[in-house]
Amino acid sequence: MGRRKGIWLVAALLVGFCGVAQAADKWAARKGDCEDTFAGYKKAKLGSLERCTLIWETYKDVRDLNDAQRAFVAAPFLRLYYEGSSKQSLLAKNALKRIGVDAPKKMPKVASILEKRPYTPKYNPPAPKGKGALKKAKALNGKGFKAYKKKDYAKALKYYLDAVKVHPTFETALYNAACMYGVKGNAKDAAKYLWHLKDIGTKAALTYVNKARMDGDFQSIRNTDEFKAATGYVKLKLLNGLVDMGTEFGEAELKKLKKNLEKIKYPVADEGKDKHQRKFPIV
Repeated sequence: MGRRKGIWLVAALLVGFCGVAQAADKWAARKGDCEDTFAGYKKAKLGSLERCTLIWETYKDVRDLNDAQRAFVAAPFLRLYYEGSSKQSLLAKNALKRIGVDAPKKMPKVASILEKRPYTPKYNPPAPKGKGALKKAKALNGKGFKAYKKKDYAKALKYYLDAVKVHPTFETALYNAACMYGVKGNAKDAAKYLWHLKDIGTKAALTYVNKARMDGDFQSIRNTDEFKAATGYVKLKLLNGLVDMGTEFGEAELKKLKKNLEKIKYPVADEGKDKHQRKFPIV
């Protein structure tokens, strides 16, 4: 009886090993151009990534993958997860889970919001001829700033709007008007004037749009869809994932990254320690 059990045990083990070998053989036989597709995932079509991910999920045994092999497929899976349809995203999420990677929480697709102009037609007023209009607009803007310093925001807004009427493309007055709407919590009108600056498109105008992401006057409306669409603002949190390498190195890198982000007017809302040890960069 004992001998028979031993025979069955050996047979079961052989079946198990054969199953693993067959799974590996099936992936090798069916992968086609998928390794090239994964390697060139940045330019690959989402349909191709979906096809290869499906083949991977169906035939690939992932139990013996090393860290480099997991990282190789994690990047294309992440792209499919973020950019694909709901069906493709779910497929990628499952593929990531199987290689031990938790799919990060998706951030709002700001790019898709930006494609939909909330204000039409495009702001393109003719600039007044002569220097007299600009001089008058600057004077009105100066009065508005004096009222702003006294926290008389209603009066300040009136002066700024008057300056815009006199000189519709005067960037400073347009920005200051947006600021006053921001202070008043009026996201719709604040965003409208920021869009006017984007439409004008001069270096000064776009500098103001970028500045808005860190300007305290917009604090109360910063998380609204209108403000995000107009400025590209996102709420950033930096996490130190280099726990095993020593927090000193990680903290130094965080400070450097924070400084670089703030240079391009992207404020960091929060910092912390990642609950996962990261073996390759992830955003």
